[in-house]
Amino acid sequence: MTIPDPVRQWAERQPNALALVTPRVSWTWADLDARVDACARQLERIPQKRIGVQAETQPDLVVLVLAALRARRILVPLSTRWPRAMLDHAIANLNLTVLITD
Repeated sequence: MTIPDPVRQWAERQPNALALVTPRVSWTWADLDARVDACARQLERIPQKRIGVQAETQPDLVVLVLAALRARRILVPLSTRWPRAMLDHAIANLNLTVLITD
């Protein structure tokens, strides 16, 4: 089953059009696609399908979410506001062996 990849589709159709704009970064669809592709390749090297993520909302998190879709990994979001004990409890209960943080 082929999963649609809208980032790749837009990168092919309009590579120079703006895809993501913040006060700090402006990425075209081609830029975003390249970043997502590089991150997806890294995620594919992780044998676990479920990966915990604890990160603030920022452009790199957008890349990670899109890369996880491309790499067919499941991201399990964990709050950045949790105290360490709560984070440790969640990691243990969810049986997460990989955690990506900021």
